[in-house]
Amino acid sequence: MSTVSLSPPQRTLLITAAVVIVTYGVREAAGPVSTVLLAALLAQTIQPVRTWLRAKGLSAGASVGLTILLLVVGGLLISSLLAASLGQLSNNAPLYRANLQALQESVLAWLPAHGITLPDFSHLEILDPAKIAGVVGGFASSVLSALGNTVLILLLMVLMLVDAGTEAGTFSRMNRYAGHTQQYIKITSLTGLIFSVLVTIVMLVVGTDGAVTWGVLGFFLNFVPNFGMILTVIPPVLLTLLERGWGPAAIVLGAFFLVNFFTDNIIKPRFMKSGLNLGILESFLVLMFFGWVLGAAGTVLSIPVYLTLKEVLRGHMGEEGAAPPA
Repeated sequence: MSTVSLSPPQRTLLITAAVVIVTYGVREAAGPVSTVLLAALLAQTIQPVRTWLRAKGLSAGASVGLTILLLVVGGLLISSLLAASLGQLSNNAPLYRANLQALQESVLAWLPAHGITLPDFSHLEILDPAKIAGVVGGFASSVLSALGNTVLILLLMVLMLVDAGTEAGTFSRMNRYAGHTQQYIKITSLTGLIFSVLVTIVMLVVGTDGAVTWGVLGFFLNFVPNFGMILTVIPPVLLTLLERGWGPAAIVLGAFFLVNFFTDNIIKPRFMKSGLNLGILESFLVLMFFGWVLGAAGTVLSIPVYLTLKEVLRGHMGEEGAAPPA
């Protein structure tokens, strides 16, 4: 059977067309694709537990079974706490609106009293407290609706963990091509867990509404380098300001930055291999692209998926660096 030889420009055009077709196909199926990828990401975060149990002498079946048990119990516990936290945010939405209105009026009265004159922004809807408070309620509703996928995500994670316990499993084979990405996910998961637990404790002590919600959000946004911290800190600080005042809001803001400095500048550099950290421009472009393709979940999945694709391509092309760590 004869083969067709393509010139370099023809190959480039063919590859570009294939990438465009696959991208639009994935975008059309963003919902189920995001669910599967999110389950894979979470399965990778809990995979070290199974490895640790195996190292302690448990059999393959026992280690997988115990890991699944911990996963199901922990997942249901976090889901129930998250649902209660989101319910608190939804119930207090009218209070946030009133406090935001009062804060806006006090600031607009304070500025002229100190000789600061601002243009008239009253015609801008973005400064309407109803609009701003609606953002909080809308976010809470979107996260609450995502809980409908909890059972499916847990089921997929269970199947992936079982699959990872067999040498011939699809999940196990994929791990061989993504050793460095596995390391990135493990370290980012560890630092994200430390970050979310510590800031959640601070928010609970201060009295921030929806502390569990912001803690869980902080864990996932820890996978978004450079920009995840900004997205994480704004909602809880704003809510603390509206509910508790400037002092508690400053405490929450300081806690977020101090814990983030500790995890990103002390823990990560000690364990993260060179080449896994991305530049600001590169991470922003990746974040923007996968956010467009997969929606909101794409912002969390962007870097792990990008690193995995890079490793798979390097492994396919026979380049050094795709072998999993020992």
